[in-house]
Amino acid sequence: MVKPYNQSYKEVLKSLDTSLEKGLTEEECIYRKQKWGDNKIYFYKENLFKNIFSLKNIYILLNLIICIFMFLFKEYFKLGIISFILFINIYTKFFILMKNKENIEYIDKINTASVEVLRDGKEKIIKSSNLVLGDIIYFRKNSLIAADIRILKSKDLKVDESNITGEKFIKEKYNYKLDYIPSNIGEINNMLFKGSIVKEGNGIGVVIQTGNNSILGSMFRNLKNINKRSFLSKIEKNINKTYCILTIINILMFIISNYNYKNLLNGFYLIYSISFIGIIIFYINYIKRYYIKNDIDIRNISIIENIRNINVMFLEKVGSMSKEEIYLKKIFTDFKFKNSKEIEYSNDINLKRVLDIITLVNCGIYDSENNYNKGSLIEIAYLKFLAEKESLRDLIKNRNREIFKIEIEWDKKFLTTLNKNKKGYRAYSRGKLEDILKRCTYIMIDGVEKKLTEEYIEIIKTNNYNLLTEGLITEGLAYRSFDYKPSLGENIESNLTFVGIAALENKLYNDAKERIEKIKNKNITPILFTEEHKISAMYLGFKIGLIKSKDEVISVVEIENLKDEELIKLLSKVKIYSNLNINLKNRIIDIFKSEGYKTLVIGESIGDISFLTKSDVGICKDLKFNIVGKVSDAIITKDYLTKIFKLYNESDYIYNGIKELGGIILLQFITLSLFMVILNIGANISFDLIKLNVIIVILYITYLLFLIKRESLKFIFKNKIRFIIINLILFLGVSFI
Repeated sequence: MVKPYNQSYKEVLKSLDTSLEKGLTEEECIYRKQKWGDNKIYFYKENLFKNIFSLKNIYILLNLIICIFMFLFKEYFKLGIISFILFINIYTKFFILMKNKENIEYIDKINTASVEVLRDGKEKIIKSSNLVLGDIIYFRKNSLIAADIRILKSKDLKVDESNITGEKFIKEKYNYKLDYIPSNIGEINNMLFKGSIVKEGNGIGVVIQTGNNSILGSMFRNLKNINKRSFLSKIEKNINKTYCILTIINILMFIISNYNYKNLLNGFYLIYSISFIGIIIFYINYIKRYYIKNDIDIRNISIIENIRNINVMFLEKVGSMSKEEIYLKKIFTDFKFKNSKEIEYSNDINLKRVLDIITLVNCGIYDSENNYNKGSLIEIAYLKFLAEKESLRDLIKNRNREIFKIEIEWDKKFLTTLNKNKKGYRAYSRGKLEDILKRCTYIMIDGVEKKLTEEYIEIIKTNNYNLLTEGLITEGLAYRSFDYKPSLGENIESNLTFVGIAALENKLYNDAKERIEKIKNKNITPILFTEEHKISAMYLGFKIGLIKSKDEVISVVEIENLKDEELIKLLSKVKIYSNLNINLKNRIIDIFKSEGYKTLVIGESIGDISFLTKSDVGICKDLKFNIVGKVSDAIITKDYLTKIFKLYNESDYIYNGIKELGGIILLQFITLSLFMVILNIGANISFDLIKLNVIIVILYITYLLFLIKRESLKFIFKNKIRFIIINLILFLGVSFI
């Protein structure tokens, strides 16, 4: 299916059954709204005030009650301090909720914006929520784009789409159809995405996606899953318990001390002068800053708890087991192998044609001087190779002007471009060997086109198999010449002439085998997704020690038509999946989740949002899109598996530190309260404001040091008896100030 960005605007209008001159009729809009829904993004809302002062935040309610208590007893200084801490607690809770609130306000603004449309041949102002597929919409400077739109006409159009792509610069947009296949939405320059803002210019567009089906909507409909994974909510529950227990203990001490109100008030002052939630938030921010320095951007602190419990780790081969670089290693053409270093643009027609194909069927960008590249790893590999040949790419491109491209589709995994040269027109194709061979009628041998026989096909397949068993990535290369200018509607990808095979290498990390062992030693099952051929995947699996038999590797064609019951039987033994699409990845992860497994997944594209949000831990490995980073638990680039190990190894230390803090607080307060009562009754020593404030400062320092420098303080917290003794010495010293 041709995408709207690869169609002319007239073709887009025809496919949506709408008109640029009259737009849709009101009757058509009602029908389309009933059929496809409205243009709202539906998002869970909560009352901010009720959330802060609800029973699930007992510590805030208790803090408020103690403020009233202090006011009634005219303890104004203590009231001031406790009120300040109450403010900190409320502000901290407000800050936590506001992150979600900002998303809600942003969506509300889009849902309720006014837009100008063409209906029944007349321009009208309507609410953005009433937009439907096929609506003709007008936009100008400062317009908030309310749906995903294919641009039909534009003038000097510049747009800010940082909310969608994460790109922090203004982008030029135009209405012309794309003659290339974009590798991500950031490269689609003839569309506007819901949530973008027009900075300059104006234009007309047609709505092609609305509501939760838009790119922006696809993110927000998954955010509900993220809200459920709240480590902070568990911390708050423990804080609630701690405050309740401390309050009860203080009341008991009040009874033991013969109803001494001064002890009661002092006890409440000590309890409610310390913002435990503030200490925790301070520590969480400290942890985030620590990991930022290690190139780990934690977006959801729940990862600290969830990563400890994972038992299945879904990894992409590139980035976890192999480097994010691919190199052209050799070429098979004219029934001979050529090492990449031996390939030159010479009189060898076969090699010339190979170089033409890898140059022209390429949407990538490679700039070695500025260390910038864009495109797939395979495209960049070809461009790196060509860059070593002294401007060879520019020479070939200047001789072959591109006319159009034909994109990769589900039934043929290869890309084709049509180019014009001095001798006429030529279509060049590059991609999956099996699909290329199906379209070939001829083969180039010693620069001459000959009939492609079954014998030749067998030789090609045998050599391809040998390359795959070396763990290499292979692509078929072919072309077809025309003495006239063919149209896009013609079947130009037939009767191709086979030229050769390009073999590329994606080098493994030196410690790839040790990485698999590390994962297994943590009682985690590693599962690899790879875009390589099944045979290459087998080579990989055996080399890194992930598999012991061929049955543990499976490809997309073997499972795409299986029912869930059949698929479940396979999942228990399969460790490597070859060439899976997004839907199959989602199915597999869903099955593991339904069986009660705790999963970690890796993603980077818009299509990965679904399984990033439904998994227990979702890692974004490349922040190409802002919205993918928003739904991920952490963003980790460059050798992400090593950094996942770091997070995993340190998560127990961090989690247990927060968990143990509650016990330390209780123990410390019980010790302090008993000591205060004993001194007050036995030695008639009272605790004035100065002494109490010194103790409070010491408590703050103790808690923060305990969390941040726990390793260096192990001699203090080795056991509870030693801790009690240290507390007694500390409080005794303060009492005689």
